[in-house]
Amino acid sequence: ELSDGRGVRDLRLLASTCDDPDLIREQVYSLLDREGLPAPLKDFLDVTGILEGLIQTAEGPRTQNGG
Repeated sequence: ELSDGRGVRDLRLLASTCDDPDLIREQVYSLLDREGLPAPLKDFLDVTGILEGLIQTAEGPRTQNGG
């Protein structure tokens, strides 16, 4: 299950402390690989935008700081 567990907690921590969306995205894919998600399902999540939505949810709201 991907709603809780060490991998998801690690992703949440990374997302809350990192401002590099590419690194976060890479780690999400790594988690999905470790969980054994089939490539066609990963591709589906990616092309439909579901995966991006999950990443943005993990990142939480960002504040604009002008920099």
